[in-house]
Amino acid sequence: MNLIITKSINFNRLLFSLTKMPFKIEYLEPISNIFLKFLIFLIAKFTTSQFSRVKMGKFYFNKKEKLFKVSSRSATKLMKKHRLSIFKLSNSKFLNIITDIALRDIWYENINNFLVYHYAEIRKKELKKSNIENLYILNKINNLSFGIINKFTIAFSIEIIRINIKFLKFILLPLNKNKKQNILINKVDSIFLASENFANNVNELTLRNQQIISENVSGNINYLVIDLIKDKYYNAYKIKDINKGSIFEFCLLIEKLLPSISDYWHKKYVFNLLNLLSTLKTVFKIWSVCRLFKANNYYANGNSDDVAGLLIVSQLFNVPTYIFQYSLLYYMNPLVHTPYANILGFTKNHIKMYENESKNFNLIKTDSKRFNYPYSSLISKKRIENLKSKLEQNFQLSIAFFDENYFRDNSKIHANGCYFYDDYIKEVKFLLKIAYQNKNLALVFKSQFVHNTIFNLIERNNELRKFYNENQIFNISVSNSHNDRNIVTPSEIAQSVDLSISCTMGGTAGYESLSVGCRTLFVNSRCSIYEDFFSKNLLLDNIEELRNILEGINYSRENLFKTNIGETDLFNKKIL
Repeated sequence: MNLIITKSINFNRLLFSLTKMPFKIEYLEPISNIFLKFLIFLIAKFTTSQFSRVKMGKFYFNKKEKLFKVSSRSATKLMKKHRLSIFKLSNSKFLNIITDIALRDIWYENINNFLVYHYAEIRKKELKKSNIENLYILNKINNLSFGIINKFTIAFSIEIIRINIKFLKFILLPLNKNKKQNILINKVDSIFLASENFANNVNELTLRNQQIISENVSGNINYLVIDLIKDKYYNAYKIKDINKGSIFEFCLLIEKLLPSISDYWHKKYVFNLLNLLSTLKTVFKIWSVCRLFKANNYYANGNSDDVAGLLIVSQLFNVPTYIFQYSLLYYMNPLVHTPYANILGFTKNHIKMYENESKNFNLIKTDSKRFNYPYSSLISKKRIENLKSKLEQNFQLSIAFFDENYFRDNSKIHANGCYFYDDYIKEVKFLLKIAYQNKNLALVFKSQFVHNTIFNLIERNNELRKFYNENQIFNISVSNSHNDRNIVTPSEIAQSVDLSISCTMGGTAGYESLSVGCRTLFVNSRCSIYEDFFSKNLLLDNIEELRNILEGINYSRENLFKTNIGETDLFNKKIL
């Protein structure tokens, strides 16, 4: 039998496979084409050939790393090479930032491409022990194409924008010739792109909200937040609609950013008209607000299409942009890094990773900064005391579980993951089972997202329902209008329980838990650099090890507090 390993199955690859019968195809990405699915069903039914979808990212590259981490690192390294090759020869910051949007899509694609190759290397080593005759890898790394089609795509995109700008100027010039705009410029320390919900009252400030995040990141209350989703901006409790600025003035600014065809024709830009138009729309919204305020810094919590707009506005007004750390990132990637922004981090390791990724670009003056952990809410002492009192009076031990956002089985983007719904359910089932067997143990579930609350999981899963005891299980969840996030913060739950469980994949909830003095154990994902810094009393090889720990303390908080389980000096230099 022949073994065929591929990222995805399409009609061409299926046709190739038919020439290698009998075969076994191991593929990564889900198949969405119904007709293709039907053909695969027929081939599998009437021949000895096999089709197997494999979650390749879950395989181990070595004892310390999974293939997801290794392939992500490989794709990021290649993207840095692409970035350098484009940015070094470019004289247009504007087109570099637009190009970065397209490069992020290629980065996503290449994680899957590298994953197939790394997985194939593992399978090659196993061939001697199997009945596989030949191995075929149907996959290519996207090394970018800068051919004539790409050149014409770029030229068309830029020149169509230039023509439209000139047309708009021609139409609007008579209307603006003698018109003077008297704009009152206000001063603020910082301008943020909103990533969280706006708190409308004091009570909502005790739940995850943008105001407290902005205050903790900037270190003061003199900030302004732009909410692109709701088309509003605010500081403190003053909310205003984003009133669009002068289109004529905006055209003048953008026209200056567009290089002549002789400047960009021989450069290796990668984008299309859609990228350009979408970004200009975002730039216009952000510029419409920023033109009214003189700010010292711009802030965002990642590198997205919206942040591309912020970076362009920062070039227009010569204001530095900072990407602030909001996770114990398992590796540096293009979603949280841009060579046109500096880093504001709460751990030295994150700052170091960011700076290393920015090396060799020399696009901005390096100005990395350190800040305290950005708690996202005020503390509700009343809620903490109520839950803590209830847990201590009725149970001998309480454990909080901060879940990890799992990869989706039906998503092409998530196909490279190392932690899926079945892994998540396995962990939840284990926790419910030990609670079911020990009536003096309370479990407090605080999911990242509302759709993943323990109640929703139990409704969808009969296996979990078998071990569910409503008297021992506590679900802590509050929804919001901005996104699907559960806006109860980990720090609140951590101050109510005896022990918390987190994962090193993201790790932020666990870090926050430790920061408020709660003993915390991290399940080793083998995808984070921080695993090397955690001592043995903090790290679980897998969640099943928790049973031995709990049996060792006889499920007692009194016994737990006599040990060093989950306890550490969080601000020790080695950890940070």
